[in-house]
Amino acid sequence: VVCGGSTLTAAQPLNNVVRVGYQALASILGGVQSVFTCAYDEGYAIPTEESQTLALRTQQVLAYETGVTNTVDPLGGSYFVESLTDRMEQEVARVMERIERLGGMVECIQKGIVQREILEEAYRQQKRLESGEKVVVGVNRYESAETGQPLRLYRMSADVQSKQLDRLAKTKASRDNQSVTRALTTLRSAALSEENLMPYLLVAVKEYATVGEMVSTLREVFGVFKEPVGL
Repeated sequence: VVCGGSTLTAAQPLNNVVRVGYQALASILGGVQSVFTCAYDEGYAIPTEESQTLALRTQQVLAYETGVTNTVDPLGGSYFVESLTDRMEQEVARVMERIERLGGMVECIQKGIVQREILEEAYRQQKRLESGEKVVVGVNRYESAETGQPLRLYRMSADVQSKQLDRLAKTKASRDNQSVTRALTTLRSAALSEENLMPYLLVAVKEYATVGEMVSTLREVFGVFKEPVGL
């Protein structure tokens, strides 16, 4: 489970700390196996080290201070939770059946069906937000004219790009480029078949082929997908 994501707001960003904390707690009570807590400043930029640490501390406070992890299933037997689980299962099955009737996931993506569903849901949510039906604190309720303290956003070091390019050049110079070429050629041949590409990708990675080289190889076979226009 990812806590945050689409719920993060740029307005009053410190509210995101509270949002993520409650979402993480709800995830744990729901029996989540793995959880990721977003940083509160992700509505502006990629997280700073401080905001990432706070996101991690949110999980650690829940794990070690609340006692919520002491019970395997704290809400087990709850009619409300079980009914929601049943409803979700039914809705998921309904969507999966519809996808199968329409020819499968790949076919639905190629026809723009998946993109249209996402677009329509985003539009519905935006209408609920603008009408006030869906309350988002700091955005359409309890707004504040005060700007508050300026956030210290992540800023990439000016020499990061040059350092990375230097590392890439050194890697390409020190690797066995003949082995890399063989691995990429084999990957291309596999892409032309129905084989699972993962073993070939792993071989290419072990030979120090770059992500760009592997992607370019696959692009030669599959081309570049262009979403249909006029959803």
